[in-house]
Amino acid sequence: MKNYDWDNILQYMDDELLEEALAPAAGKKTKARQGKRVYRTLLIAAIVASFMVTAAYAAGLLDFRALLMDKTVEIDGQEFSRISLTQPQAVPEETETAGAQENALKDADQLEEKLAASKAAWAEWEEYRYNGIGLPEAFSFVKEKSCGLLVTENDDGSVTVEIIDNGESEFMTVSAEEYEQFEAWANRQSGTPYGDYDFNYQVYSQEDADKLEEIAAKYGLKLRKGMQLMWSSETTGMSGEQFLTNQQLAEKTAEIGCAGNIFYETPVGFDKVYWFDEGTFCVSYYVDLPSSGERVTCYGYNSMYSTLSSGGEVINREQDLDSFTQRSHNAPDGTELSILSNGSDAYIYVYLENSFFAMHIRSENGMTEEDVNYIADTLNYSLIGQG
Repeated sequence: MKNYDWDNILQYMDDELLEEALAPAAGKKTKARQGKRVYRTLLIAAIVASFMVTAAYAAGLLDFRALLMDKTVEIDGQEFSRISLTQPQAVPEETETAGAQENALKDADQLEEKLAASKAAWAEWEEYRYNGIGLPEAFSFVKEKSCGLLVTENDDGSVTVEIIDNGESEFMTVSAEEYEQFEAWANRQSGTPYGDYDFNYQVYSQEDADKLEEIAAKYGLKLRKGMQLMWSSETTGMSGEQFLTNQQLAEKTAEIGCAGNIFYETPVGFDKVYWFDEGTFCVSYYVDLPSSGERVTCYGYNSMYSTLSSGGEVINREQDLDSFTQRSHNAPDGTELSILSNGSDAYIYVYLENSFFAMHIRSENGMTEEDVNYIADTLNYSLIGQG
């Protein structure tokens, strides 16, 4: 029997992707396979998370074109769209409605080149991650599916693989050699992160690091490195090197790729603030809605155009995109924002000079248009990415 340190492996995986893999099969029993022993269950969703995402626009969904990804997810028979906060897809042509800024549009061609370079570089990195380390052809489906595997070793030495996808099972039989090659590949994908790279790159060795650096240099892109994470001592009631007061966290934004403190007023609380050394950062903070007093989390993420990204770093799921309306909103600093909202969820995004900023807000009790405007006005967008 082989043992795997899944606690160590899964701490680096996206919770929602794991949920997608496990939720459909929860509570559904499958017939036991005959064989010598069942000796491994593998969560493919966790392993291939960062390889499944490709940016694209869908016809009829232009309101979400800066955020929408082309891979949908089916859970319990329901289809969900995947919304990315971490990678701009393109500068929209309809600038009046898309919220693109004049300074970004001056260099629209250059920006398009950077986004195209990032997409091409990620495809090359993906090619290395898959084919450079020998994914067997029989298991090529892992490039497309988010599923689980239940493996049985047969008496004749072959291996029967049960593929569990959205609660449904398929079976295939492969040679022991094919499965051993796949297992070696799988172990390679779920190793311990190497170096100070963002774990989303899935760098597990010096060989990986050298290849990633080579690809980034080829396309003139930077990499997310040296992540630092800070929490609120006031929100958590804890102290230590990674804990700052709310005011200190707000002021910290002046040091993480911005030209100053991006908050007009210190938020009532923070979930967390994390950042990388090339200007990418996240501010997750709390706001009390003016209409009801409900405290909501505002999760904002700043993506640098010149940084290699997949778009799969931070993802939300939405089931009914038609329920959202789009509008423009002018922030206090004059920045024109695009706002998508349906009363429960809201997305705010804007193309800036050097980066793309997106935010997600979720209300359990509902929020008004004025509530969303209030949240949009908490930040000085003209300072973002100017550090």
